[in-house]
Amino acid sequence: MRESALPTSLPPRCLTTEQAAAYCGICKDTFKTRVRLGELPPPVRFGRRVVWDRVALDRHFDRLSGLSEEAAPAPGKVAILEAIRRGSA
Repeated sequence: MRESALPTSLPPRCLTTEQAAAYCGICKDTFKTRVRLGELPPPVRFGRRVVWDRVALDRHFDRLSGLSEEAAPAPGKVAILEAIRRGSA
């Protein structure tokens, strides 16, 4: 892994699967399963890379924990909404 040009006080916005899983405190396989089931936000395509938006993960957990006034989507709803947005539903 290459060294980051960011100061340690500024976390990266785009996370790899491994980083996103660690950020959520779960293993990579569990993270991928939760994303597939729609229990976690889907990844974002950034050029040729597929990454997770750290802020989207934060907002998701804010909703789950009640820190945000916006209601958390029901399990699976994130995937359904994403499919509708892409026009594949």
